[in-house]
Amino acid sequence: MLKIGVLCPFSSIYPNLHIEFLDGLRLAIPKDYLRKVEFYQEYIGQGSSGSVRNAIEKLVHFQRVDVLTGFCNYKVIDVLLSVISNRNVVAFMADMGEIVPKDQIISNQIFFNSLGLWQSEYALGQWANEQFKQRGDGVVCMSLYEAGYHISSAFTKGYFAGGGKTLETSVIPQQRASQAVMNQYFQEYILKFKKEQPAFIHALFAGQEAIDFIGMYSEMGLMGEIPLLVSSHMASQEILERIQGAKLDMYSASNWDISRDNEENKKFVKLYLKAYGRMPNAFDLLGYETGMALTSSFPSLMKKDFSEVNKLLGASTLRTPRGEHLFNWNRHESPQPVFIEKVTADEGMIKKILVDQKPKVSFYNAAIRELGAKNVSGFLNPYLCI
Repeated sequence: MLKIGVLCPFSSIYPNLHIEFLDGLRLAIPKDYLRKVEFYQEYIGQGSSGSVRNAIEKLVHFQRVDVLTGFCNYKVIDVLLSVISNRNVVAFMADMGEIVPKDQIISNQIFFNSLGLWQSEYALGQWANEQFKQRGDGVVCMSLYEAGYHISSAFTKGYFAGGGKTLETSVIPQQRASQAVMNQYFQEYILKFKKEQPAFIHALFAGQEAIDFIGMYSEMGLMGEIPLLVSSHMASQEILERIQGAKLDMYSASNWDISRDNEENKKFVKLYLKAYGRMPNAFDLLGYETGMALTSSFPSLMKKDFSEVNKLLGASTLRTPRGEHLFNWNRHESPQPVFIEKVTADEGMIKKILVDQKPKVSFYNAAIRELGAKNVSGFLNPYLCI
């Protein structure tokens, strides 16, 4: 049997995150292989170094797993490596791409699968400057939580790389006694934007705050008046479907969406819908792609020949729902582009229209390397795991 240990973080925004990841993982592994797999799940809370270490040590030393997977922040990858470095274990780790790694982690024991949020945000920043520079300066509006990752900084780097000169940043205060108090902050900021008329607003919020901000932006009449740019999370199907009655007209960037028109993605969405009766989200995708990587090297994994696994995945790409995809230490150089989309909704009908696409910024870009070297905050939880 192949024993797979799964790190499961807590998320109030996506309480079924670990289930969705495992649903995608199982869907990608052929049934003949799946019969030879045992899964062991370990809770890591909000991903502190201690929680991650305890979970990994239990999985490796007690459960004797052969493979580790699941979610953790790049900042605790060194904890993972310290536990498995002298063990015959290989890891396939997933993340949303909220942090630019300080350095590329090169190890024949660890592979990565990232949604690449920092690359999508960089591309959106470039595009924002191209589209709106004649209107003047824009504003990035976010919560203190989003400010704790490299998401907004990557957007800013892209904006300046595209020729932008100045960009205002507004961080919503952290005092959140209630949803009503947060909505009062939103109202004050939106009234300020309505008065000042910036070139665009780039909003970065998560979960209920994302829903409330977009809804209020529409309700107060700014939708279509001042261009609204949002993160791929804010433009996800699960967020948009919860915004009741709002007329939407905004822009986002990502390297994957359920509507992406390629054969592998259409196959994935069809299989997922048939198996689970719902549309997949980003966590399902990351699980599915991780399952594809495991499947491609399954015979070698069964033989515990991890040097062969490294050869198979270290020098080749896999065709996934996002296109050609790398899982090795150079994963950020996967060739699929970033898609810029216009997101509209009227009377509940959500549409996403492709308006542009940008090449992914390289990890070796000087501005990105500079960003990765900065410890933006002490947050160790994976993005959206709050």
